[in-house]
Amino acid sequence: MYNLGSLEFRLGKYKVAIKHFHRFIQLSKQDPVAYYKLAHAFSAEGNARKAEINYKKALKINSDYIDVIIDMGLLYIITGFYNRAIKQFEKALKIDPQNSYITGLLFHTSQVIADFKKINKWASVLNQLTTQTLKAGQGLLETPFCSVARKIDSEENFRIASAWSKNIQDSTSGFKTNFLINDRRGRKQEINIGYLSHDFHNHPIS
Repeated sequence: MYNLGSLEFRLGKYKVAIKHFHRFIQLSKQDPVAYYKLAHAFSAEGNARKAEINYKKALKINSDYIDVIIDMGLLYIITGFYNRAIKQFEKALKIDPQNSYITGLLFHTSQVIADFKKINKWASVLNQLTTQTLKAGQGLLETPFCSVARKIDSEENFRIASAWSKNIQDSTSGFKTNFLINDRRGRKQEINIGYLSHDFHNHPIS
């Protein structure tokens, strides 16, 4: 049921996926993943209330399930509950203090509510984490969109974008597609531009 639900979810058939995840829960009532997947499907369908209910059920089983905590925070951003989102991200950061992605979410959400004290706080932390991860060549960096939105250092913007792109390339290089990810230089004069957005949030607008 889990695999069928995941397949239907990837195909964008959220109602069918929800049915499979409900059956999965009947077989695995104490598995937080079951409730997480169901919540994710409800969120994708646009049913925020049911998504929140099932995220909470997953956290009741495993209170440190960081993916659930983060996604619940993202749900609160989508629904406009920014202070709730911040609480979720702060909880996630306690579990993984060196996670620059979570720090970036805190910075971005603080921007939205114009909390300048927290903006400065998270910007400072994010700068440190980004510098460390760039030097080490590892870890999840802040998104290029977040970088461009908060910095005018074009060289660092480029380094962050390059590192982020490499992370995506590494994670998708095994997929079978017509778009050659690892060998993008073809024989044609034209170029193919592939656009991959991380979360559709915080896009710079000019």
